[in-house]
Amino acid sequence: MEALEKSWLEELAALGALTMRTEAPAQAGLPDDTPRRIHDMVVSLLYSDLARATRLAEMCAAIAESRSDSLSRAFARKCGAHLEYVRGNHERAAAGYEEALRLFDESGDDLEGARTLSSGLQSLILLGRYDQARSWAARAEKIFLKYGDALRLARLDTNVGNIYFRQDQPREAIAYYQRALEAFEHLGNVQDIGAVLSNLAVCHTSLAKFAEAFGFYQRARDVCVQNGLMTLAAQADYNIAYLHYLRGDYRSARELYERCRQDRDPYHSALCDLDEAELLLELNLTHEGELLAIRAEREFAALGMRYEQAKALVNRGVGASQRGDYASSDRCLRKARRLFVEEDNKIWQAMTDLLRAVLALRGHRHRAARTLGSSAWRVLADTPMPGRAAHCQLLLARLSLQGGQADRARAIGRAAIERVGEQASPSLRFHASLLEGEIDEVQGRRREAMQAYEAARREIEDLRSRVDGEDLRISILKDKLAVYDALVSMCLDAPGADGGPERAMLLVQQAKSRCLADRLSGSRETRALSQQDEGLRSELNWCYRKLRIAGPEQESLRLQRRARELEDMLAERRTADGFELEPVQAMSAVSNTLEDGVLLIEYFEARGVLYAFLLDRRGLEAFRLGPYAPVRQWMKLLHFQFGRSQAGYSGLGLGAANHHLGELYARLLAPIETRLAGIRHLIIAPHRNLHGLPFAALHKDGTALIDRFTISTIPSASVFAGCRRRAASSQGPSLIFAVPDGQAPLISEEAALVADLLPSAQLISGSEATVEAFRKQAPGHRFLHLSTHGFFRRDNSLFSSIQLADGRLNTIDLQEIALDAELVALSACSSGSTTSVGGDERLGLIRGFLSAGARNLLVSLWDINDWSTKEFMRFFYTQLAADVPLPVALRKAMLETRQLEPHPYHWAPFILVGGST
Repeated sequence: MEALEKSWLEELAALGALTMRTEAPAQAGLPDDTPRRIHDMVVSLLYSDLARATRLAEMCAAIAESRSDSLSRAFARKCGAHLEYVRGNHERAAAGYEEALRLFDESGDDLEGARTLSSGLQSLILLGRYDQARSWAARAEKIFLKYGDALRLARLDTNVGNIYFRQDQPREAIAYYQRALEAFEHLGNVQDIGAVLSNLAVCHTSLAKFAEAFGFYQRARDVCVQNGLMTLAAQADYNIAYLHYLRGDYRSARELYERCRQDRDPYHSALCDLDEAELLLELNLTHEGELLAIRAEREFAALGMRYEQAKALVNRGVGASQRGDYASSDRCLRKARRLFVEEDNKIWQAMTDLLRAVLALRGHRHRAARTLGSSAWRVLADTPMPGRAAHCQLLLARLSLQGGQADRARAIGRAAIERVGEQASPSLRFHASLLEGEIDEVQGRRREAMQAYEAARREIEDLRSRVDGEDLRISILKDKLAVYDALVSMCLDAPGADGGPERAMLLVQQAKSRCLADRLSGSRETRALSQQDEGLRSELNWCYRKLRIAGPEQESLRLQRRARELEDMLAERRTADGFELEPVQAMSAVSNTLEDGVLLIEYFEARGVLYAFLLDRRGLEAFRLGPYAPVRQWMKLLHFQFGRSQAGYSGLGLGAANHHLGELYARLLAPIETRLAGIRHLIIAPHRNLHGLPFAALHKDGTALIDRFTISTIPSASVFAGCRRRAASSQGPSLIFAVPDGQAPLISEEAALVADLLPSAQLISGSEATVEAFRKQAPGHRFLHLSTHGFFRRDNSLFSSIQLADGRLNTIDLQEIALDAELVALSACSSGSTTSVGGDERLGLIRGFLSAGARNLLVSLWDINDWSTKEFMRFFYTQLAADVPLPVALRKAMLETRQLEPHPYHWAPFILVGGST
């Protein structure tokens, strides 16, 4: 009978709403209760077939329009309200339920009125209209009790539980949900069972009871899938994603968020943005996290949902804080707090106070930090959500430590971890261990401090193993380098150092260019471009070309915004990797790759002190060079002089530049002078600002380092070992790419010169030197020379690039190319410039070409001079054509160029990066 009724209603719906309005005969003979029956069928289809539910709701509206009685119009309005709710339009849904309630009251149907009151509660809750929601719940309960409607009472319990949960009272919410679940299981309503199981899971998640939460989620999902309730199943996936995030399983969380966004309504898509923004910000992916938070905040504001909008503003505040924009962060947090006050949500008011306390601490406003932190603690201490309270305790512990109360700080910090227990997130455990180590160190408990710092370091390694993209592995270290600084410093400076230089050097390898070393130690896999990637790249190159043409400021800004959007989309699609982590386990693995007469010098700054690690075949030594601040200052003065040289003042600045270079030699090399005896080749692994220093030009008493040694550069000892492990390079011919233009008229001459000097060289120039041509031609050549313009992007280093005929070749593009060149020479301005993120990960073209398979790179540290560059290349390739080793060819080219132009601006910009010795 039920099947016949459904068939009859479907046939009626197939007539369409327009037919129902215009053809009165179509309604002839319809039963009086047709609107009620249609409404019940709409409810049954809401989460399984929204399209059918919509058709039936339209039919109900058409019938109500023709009949004009209050009851028919009430069911029609209620059908429409249900649809608006499912689509996330809660203002419209609430208005629909209110109108339906008025019409039911008018018709005298108090039971349907009570059902409408119950149905409308969730929209009121999401809109923050809690007093109205409680009033509706009380009215509905009286009526359901009057009629003995057990099912409706259970649904009402679910909605009342939602009110408590929304106001961060999960224990009270659970009591209502459990009572509802018992009734639903007895009455056998599958849809209700799935919904209340999900609610129970959410509550247990907020209480950090992750095992129980996962069990509820799995039960909810199984019930929904088995009964075809795919919308509710998708909601369970969304909640499971958040649970994965809280448990530190970031890979699974991001996969589920992406799946949940597909074909979802604006409300649920915005929820995914909100939660993934929180995840990304915890991993220090600030730019990406802020974009999602901004998108979520705008969507929730449009939907009129203050609670979610306020949480998105909190994420925006966290992102601004990570960028160091504390004023913007404070504005976002203050606005969020005002919204939480309107919501009467005291928990989140306290959370915003806590975050503002963190801002005050970073700004060294300790009194304000203590006031805000104490205010937050008074609320959070009494909540059943241990994670939030624990974060507040750690802040108060740090304030106590800075106030000289180490014992009090230790007690508070330990209480924080005890509060959370085994459910503590990896990030929370890291910060707790770091604090414990700092307390022990202050109290002179050296061994205990080392153990605590080691525990914090292990949490970092655990976090890195839980993410699947290189961007995430890099970003994790952004706010966690203090633990490596502490461990290195203690290994080298404290009496009886645990592990000494060997242990310290291994720690340096974990803190410097770790992801690049991982990449070079893994198998090399290229990825084919998808059609979508090609489309994004084509539009991006179009934006670049348009930006080169001066236009109205408004048009330029629009193009810049669009270019950045395209870059973000390409980066998200192309930066995941499949490399396994293989950290160096012993420095002998590196020293065994060094030949006699070769010395690797690795610099590392920790806690304001600069150290040098010296590694050769005989072993490892470590030196404390002194404070880093003077080195940084002399670097600034040197770069100022190079800037004058670029502007044409090279003659006037030679004396000043040489003075600065001598001062830097005194601080970086003079303390290790005795270890340079008997050395022919130096491999230098800089740190921080030192990556931009021309070490070849450092001198003592007029003798430059390049006069005494051949020199190469590498990001870290581990990266050097990775380069050395690579298979032999191709012995194929040479390839020269040249893209001349009016701003660099000597490019054609330089390219022709290199082609003449290298035997069997192929020259591709002008319009033929395209990105696609490079992609196809570059593999299989021993020497690759690229003579063109370079673009270093400090704002987005993945898109640092070189100009080719039809577009730019950037770091992401190089993931698609498998090079096997012995040398890639980038004769372009600033091709060796990099920016540092995370653990001194150098992002730029160097990283891209090394990752692509090049064994060595010849790059420039600053904007180079056309004429002196052409002469340098003449000398360099003359040596290379005579089969001289790369470091020797570089040294001789520098010395001969110096004879023509003595200022180091002209002869010292090029560095050799890679595994050659």
